[in-house]
Amino acid sequence: FPNNTQKEVAIINVYAPFIEKKNLKDRDEYRKNFLEDLQKKCIELRDLNFVHGELDLADNIQLNQDLYPRKWLSKMLESPEFDSALKPKKSLTAGFFIDAFRRKNPAAKKFTAKNDSKTEFTQRLDYILVDVDLFDYVIECDIIDDSRGSDHRPVFLKINCKPIELDLEEETSSQPKITASFKPSTSYAKESCNRKRKNEEENKESKKLKRKR
Repeated sequence: FPNNTQKEVAIINVYAPFIEKKNLKDRDEYRKNFLEDLQKKCIELRDLNFVHGELDLADNIQLNQDLYPRKWLSKMLESPEFDSALKPKKSLTAGFFIDAFRRKNPAAKKFTAKNDSKTEFTQRLDYILVDVDLFDYVIECDIIDDSRGSDHRPVFLKINCKPIELDLEEETSSQPKITASFKPSTSYAKESCNRKRKNEEENKESKKLKRKR
């Protein structure tokens, strides 16, 4: 980080299925123990499967503020009334995360996921939550208008820090890299071109035979 400061940062990627009020005590106890053990500043990347604020939905629908996941996220945010454009109840206390996209884009209506019945992107279900002590280092957070390789649009975060180089042994894997979903390899493009040329030649030969008959 700037001024040669160093911070231990945990980057957590979470997929959270939508739930309401089942087994909440067990889940809350797990979260509490997890955060206590972690003891680091966190950046969380979350597919939450619910819309937090009214700006996060294309349709002008009044949201139910008493929905458990929505109240839970509001409690996690430092300024829920600012980050979500909702008016939280007085019982909500300030949390320790900031919704990076909403804080950097307070009036934007941009979305990351589709409604089941629609073909357009109409919901923001994907969030990057940044620890309040790290947010001063955030330069930019936005949604990329490209969903190739996924049914969700990607969200990115740009932070003012220098990457640390680690001397790690590279692991080999037979699994294709994720970049293959976005850009075809040279060999694949060449193979596709050769296949197309071969089909064209076969079609020409077929037409010649028909004329001779």
